[in-house]
This record gives sequence, structure tokens and C-alpha cells, in this order.
Amino acid sequence: ALSAGRADAACPEAAPTPAMAAFLEARPETARAMAKIGTVALLAVLKHRTGRVVVLANTHLFFAGRATHVRVLQAAMLLDEARRLRDAHGASLILCGDLNAENHDAAMRFLLDGAVAADDGDWVIGDTFHWGYASSRKARARAVDAFGARDREGAD
Repeated sequence: ALSAGRADAACPEAAPTPAMAAFLEARPETARAMAKIGTVALLAVLKHRTGRVVVLANTHLFFAGRATHVRVLQAAMLLDEARRLRDAHGASLILCGDLNAENHDAAMRFLLDGAVAADDGDWVIGDTFHWGYASSRKARARAVDAFGARDREGAD
């Protein structure tokens, strides 16, 4: 299992790359979110009796709409670890799961192209993300209730 910053991780964590660590240090709110999210992926090395080896990486990336940057970081961690296992075992790689990303999102572009530009709009959107607004279903429900109450009051 892959996690980032979780003290309660069931398995050893993958260390972020130096570039990712610097990114997180410069963005404490993103680091806080990464520490709260939990498991990013499950990876398995599967060996067929014929000798063929496959690394299977299954993920469920973070759902919050404005956390596009978190999904890019999760995808990068997943791909780094999956490639490490692939190379160590001379295997093929299959990546699957719920990416919570649309075809125009930076996480998809990263997985397809291998990079996301430093001036990409999803980094800007990510800088507006703060843990607690819609970062959990409970927080989102509170926000919807609050906005709904305000809308009802304004309608009178």
C-alpha cells in the first residue's frame, strides 16, 4: 500500500521524491491534505506459472474537486513505486482504478504524458484547496447545508 505522511499506515510508506518533498514543504496546506488522505494505491507483483510477471497497481485517487494537485501527486507517487517494482521484477505494468479525474485534468495528463508544466492551471486551482471545506463527505455536507440555509434565507 502507498500512503503519504500517515502515522497509521498499514504498510511502509513510499518516500516522496526530493522535488515532491520540496513542493510539499512550500505548500503546507497540500502537505496537510496528503497526510490526511490515506492509502493512495495497492500494488501487487503477480507471477504466472509460465514465468510471466505483471505489476498490478490499483488506485482510488482523492475525490475533492479543487484538489487536482493532490491527484497529480498521488499519481506521481503511484507511478514511481509501480515503475520501481516493474524494473525490479522485469515485469509488465497495469495501472487501473478510480482516478477521479477527467481527460483534461492534470493527473490524467501526467499519467499519459509523464509531466505537468509548472504553470499548469491545475496547480493554481490546487492552491485554492484548503482541508475542511469539501475534503471529506462530512465537511462537504456541512458546506452544502450552510449554503442551502443562506439561499433559503435570501429567498424570503
